[in-house]
Amino acid sequence: MRTFAVAASAVFVAAFGVALIVAKGPRSSCVEIYNAKPTDSCASITAWSGVTTDELMALNPDLHDCGPPMDVHEVCLRSYTPTCVVWQPATETTCEGLAAAWQITPADFVALNDDVDDACDDLVVGEQYCVSDTYCYPGQTDPICDQ
Repeated sequence: MRTFAVAASAVFVAAFGVALIVAKGPRSSCVEIYNAKPTDSCASITAWSGVTTDELMALNPDLHDCGPPMDVHEVCLRSYTPTCVVWQPATETTCEGLAAAWQITPADFVALNDDVDDACDDLVVGEQYCVSDTYCYPGQTDPICDQ
């Protein structure tokens, strides 16, 4: 009995872990940008912004030289990642079918799925993908969405 429980738990954890790796959900968007001056450095920006150096580097993947001068001109200070509301399984390897069915553009589909490339041609059939980050998506029949 104990062996069965351990094996079942291992299968659940393995399956759940794979789902987390494949279905990453919406991409983050920068919502606060600072235009760096030639005298700015990571240290000077973190001193007044409240953003740590690690956060600054994570928010700005193209930032490699903390300067001064810095090797980027626009520095992201804060990002937002929407929560996916509706997940659907892929039935083909491209996103056109899912995008059309949910009345979104392929570019919107890519933005909703961080693990999908810009060409939108690398979907895994049967895996779940985000198709809406709002409750009142096209086709929603809840009366609250008619307002």
